[in-house]
Amino acid sequence: MPPAASSDPATTQQLAQVKQDVQKTMQDLKDYTYDQKEDFFKTIQSDVDELNQEMSQLSAKIDRASDAVKATAKPKLDSLMVQISKLNIEVDEAKTATESIWGDAKLKVQRAYDDAKQTFHDVADWVDQQPTS
Repeated sequence: MPPAASSDPATTQQLAQVKQDVQKTMQDLKDYTYDQKEDFFKTIQSDVDELNQEMSQLSAKIDRASDAVKATAKPKLDSLMVQISKLNIEVDEAKTATESIWGDAKLKVQRAYDDAKQTFHDVADWVDQQPTS
């Protein structure tokens, strides 16, 4: 029997909002100049903190799921953790970027953030499609 689709409108609405937020964040991050580097890192740190909070909520939801869902979710969560780790590495490396490489460093952070958020969406969507019992 195929997994039931999520009927939780709050989760669907939350995911739609997260997707909008990612698009806005990506545009906002592109606008930071080298002189605004400190503000860029404040913004990205806030976004990373939010992602970590969402990850905690997702993990808690998985913890309440069946053993089969938990077992299947583990590699998906591990993949998400890898993406978040890559994001943190890119952020740390960008902090030492000089003006001449700022654009490239910022782009790497943006891509890592986008990858992490996409992986989060993929995992969250998968979890929402699992049966609730």
